[in-house]
Amino acid sequence: MSSPYTVTMEFDSIDKLKEFLDKRTREISAELAEIIKKLEVISSMVEAKRRLMSLFKVQTPGEPPKEGVKITEDTTLYIDPPPEVLSDIYENLNNVLNKKLNAYRNLKNAVAQIPSSNVPINITLVLENDFPKYLLIRPK
Repeated sequence: MSSPYTVTMEFDSIDKLKEFLDKRTREISAELAEIIKKLEVISSMVEAKRRLMSLFKVQTPGEPPKEGVKITEDTTLYIDPPPEVLSDIYENLNNVLNKKLNAYRNLKNAVAQIPSSNVPINITLVLENDFPKYLLIRPK
């Protein structure tokens, strides 16, 4: 497995951090909605295939091939993958996006408890693999 990538973001007020968290939450929600739409289409394809095979009493010779070719340490290549593989991929993506959305919502709720003030501060948000990891607040 690869090492995590880390990004730091700087803000000069709580309000700007709140704006970022609102925007990022909306972006992830939109991504998740698209993935759910794709997953519904793929699931209907898998179900249609299952019904057709049942209708014609066709037995599959076992589990459909789900192996791709590793082209990098982190990337697998699939050429014309069966719907079952697509379903697995999009289910995984759905789970990751849900976890990410929850992480941003939880941070957003926590930050909402911090009152805005005129005290000059520096805020650093550390993201690890696009998940909020650390929130650092220091006086200027």
